Amino acid sequence: LTTTDIKIQSNEPGRSNAMNELNQESKRIADNAKAALSG
Repeated sequence: LTTTDIKIQSNEPGRSNAMNELNQESKRIADNAKAALSG
Protein backbone atom coordinates (compact mmCIF):
# COMPACT_ATOMS: atom_id res chain seq x y z
CA LEU A 1 0.00 0.00 0.00
CA THR A 2 1.11 3.51 -0.74
CA THR A 3 0.20 6.59 1.25
CA THR A 4 -2.24 7.54 -1.50
CA ASP A 5 -4.02 4.19 -1.23
CA ILE A 6 -4.42 4.67 2.51
CA LYS A 7 -5.85 8.17 2.06
CA ILE A 8 -8.36 6.99 -0.55
CA GLN A 9 -9.50 4.02 1.51
CA SER A 10 -9.76 6.07 4.70
CA ASN A 11 -12.57 8.06 3.06
CA GLU A 12 -14.73 4.91 2.94
CA PRO A 13 -17.02 4.45 5.98
CA GLY A 14 -15.69 2.02 8.56
CA ARG A 15 -12.23 1.88 7.05
CA SER A 16 -10.71 4.99 8.57
CA ASN A 17 -9.76 3.38 11.88
CA ALA A 18 -8.42 0.21 10.29
CA MET A 19 -6.30 2.15 7.81
CA ASN A 20 -5.08 4.47 10.55
CA GLU A 21 -4.00 1.53 12.70
CA LEU A 22 -2.35 -0.17 9.73
CA ASN A 23 -0.46 3.02 8.91
CA GLN A 24 0.76 3.41 12.49
CA GLU A 25 1.75 -0.27 12.63
CA SER A 26 3.69 0.09 9.38
CA LYS A 27 5.57 3.08 10.78
CA ARG A 28 6.34 1.18 13.99
CA ILE A 29 7.66 -1.81 12.05
CA ALA A 30 9.76 0.48 9.86
CA ASP A 31 11.21 2.21 12.92
CA ASN A 32 12.01 -1.16 14.51
CA ALA A 33 13.72 -2.30 11.31
CA LYS A 34 15.79 0.89 11.15
CA ALA A 35 16.81 0.47 14.78
CA ALA A 36 17.80 -3.15 14.17
CA LEU A 37 19.84 -2.23 11.10
CA SER A 38 21.61 0.72 12.71
CA GLY A 39 22.15 -1.11 15.99
